[in-house]
Amino acid sequence: MGLTTKKKGFFGRLSERLNDVIFMRPKIDEETMDDIEEVLITSDIGMDTTMKIMDNLRETIKSERIEDPDVMKQALVKIIAGLTDKGERNLLTDKRPLVILMIGINGGGKTTTIAKLGNRLKQEGQTVEFAAADTFRAAAAEQLQIWGDRIGVRTVRHQEGADPSAVLFDAVQSAKAKGTDVLKLKLPMYVGSVRVMLIAAHEGAYGNAEKTVTVQNPLMVVTTLPRILGNGEEVKVPVNVFATEDGVKEASVTIKADGPASIIGPSTQKHSFSGKGDKLISFGLKANGEGVTHVTVNASGSGHKASETIALTVQNPYPEVTKVERFVLEKGQSRDIPEGSTVQLAGFPALDARKL
Repeated sequence: MGLTTKKKGFFGRLSERLNDVIFMRPKIDEETMDDIEEVLITSDIGMDTTMKIMDNLRETIKSERIEDPDVMKQALVKIIAGLTDKGERNLLTDKRPLVILMIGINGGGKTTTIAKLGNRLKQEGQTVEFAAADTFRAAAAEQLQIWGDRIGVRTVRHQEGADPSAVLFDAVQSAKAKGTDVLKLKLPMYVGSVRVMLIAAHEGAYGNAEKTVTVQNPLMVVTTLPRILGNGEEVKVPVNVFATEDGVKEASVTIKADGPASIIGPSTQKHSFSGKGDKLISFGLKANGEGVTHVTVNASGSGHKASETIALTVQNPYPEVTKVERFVLEKGQSRDIPEGSTVQLAGFPALDARKL
């Protein structure tokens, strides 16, 4: 007989971690509050929301004179529930098609979030399409289409390396033609800030809106690689590891490569952070063949993950060159042929015009 366990959702995992912190202490003290705060931060609640929860919890404990850990947990659940959107504001607009732009770093959960939102909207009776505008990262469009196929949603995509704006244009035109209600767009990985502009037109009237969006995760990696390597070439792969929150204390970074390339030296490195900042580390990479290799860098630490995959072409640095030369040798003539050459001879027998 086999045992199966149901995968816990976000709030299930959060509740389990809070239970471990609250019920392992006999009384409520400042150390308990610090541990609760750490659980909230490392669970991706966000710094601002965590501070709001903790301020409310401290005020509730003081005003209601709470001493029992179980009562404190009930108060904490009530506070978190009060800050959670119950869905009253889930109607973004009644205009169609509705375009949802998804921006984020690799490993941030963009693809799975798109799939979950798409599946929910489809179950509500909406017509949904996906647009794979991440044409730079290897296999990004394939991953989005796999999810689209699983939930029965059409995915608009171009070949790898295509212009992302062309994908977006085709997707919007397709959505309009097919009467799609919601269109979700996925853009390539970016670290920093992006300026998002939306232009709309209706019956000859035009308008636009724009906003600066910060793309940031607690743990991020940015890998630098050339686009082409020669067979047998060895390079150092610099990886910038960013800790953008104080809760990230350490990170374990692993690199792997498939296809005609292999890792030289250690494939895993660990680094610690004393606060917000970045670390530059490097790995060895050697090309050994020809074709396309995919280099993947994964980082994890303090409950956070980040990932990046780069496609790299490996080719012969000294490709074979073929030179073809045609000439006619008359009777009695000779010619020197370079060593290693291939000679193809062609000739016609002598013709007697009297017999034609």
